[in-house]
Amino acid sequence: MALLYVAILCLLTVVSSVEVVPEDQPRVIHAGTTFGLRNYSSILTVPNGEKFGIWMWSELCPENFYATGFSLRIESNQYGSDDTALNGIRLFCVQNEDRRFIYSVESHTG
Repeated sequence: MALLYVAILCLLTVVSSVEVVPEDQPRVIHAGTTFGLRNYSSILTVPNGEKFGIWMWSELCPENFYATGFSLRIESNQYGSDDTALNGIRLFCVQNEDRRFIYSVESHTG
């Protein structure tokens, strides 16, 4: 009988953790390195940086998606310490003209 209670409790825990999102609302899915092996045609670079830190893996939008926006993780002035400023980026990727389904692709943050 105790085993039955444990099984029911586990089932209720799983069911209560499932998020139901209406189809007309955007969903954010963290893509991670899932799409890192995609082909790409260009790389964004900056002339005043790329001196500090270690570059991690590439972050790309899924196939047939494109980036429509981004947000940055920026560290404030460290007054002589590690003034790298930009510590992470998040891309917002949408599919075609339909913006109801959104991927959020995040870089490693330092």
